Amino acid sequence: MTKADRDVTLIARGRHLAAMQEKGLAVEKMWDGTTEIIPVKAMDREHYDEQPDVVLVGPNKIQGVVVGEDDTVTLSQSYGRKNNASLLRYSLALGETLDTMLTVQGRDVPGYILDSKRLKESVTAMPMTEALADAKDGGIYVLFESGAIHYANGTFRTDHVWKIKF
Repeated sequence: MTKADRDVTLIARGRHLAAMQEKGLAVEKMWDGTTEIIPVKAMDREHYDEQPDVVLVGPNKIQGVVVGEDDTVTLSQSYGRKNNASLLRYSLALGETLDTMLTVQGRDVPGYILDSKRLKESVTAMPMTEALADAKDGGIYVLFESGAIHYANGTFRTDHVWKIKF
């Protein structure tokens, strides 16, 4: 999102925060093995005092989110190694009538509720979906937490990034 000139602040702590502040965010591209360093704005929660432009209120157990250029929001919902995950795609144009106003640090911020009224599609996925990223052809890349070494003994393990088209 930073590369698309969006105002993004990453919240981190400890050595991860220090590394991002000093060097930027290292993004490893698995398709060609290269690493790109992206300068980012990073801080810890205690020093974050900015105001969001909008708040999205969604279901619980969300692991990843992608806001698409086609007025959609896709969420990765996952809860445990033995439960199927869901990819939830909502219709949301940020200029449409808002659902609520929320107070964030003393300021009213528009809020949109991602509920069954906005849900366009739901796809069941294997357990442990995590991060999501836009694919240029309209698909979504899905990263699975089960690919981590910590979960190497899991039943439903994948160490691949999957691409899903809705």
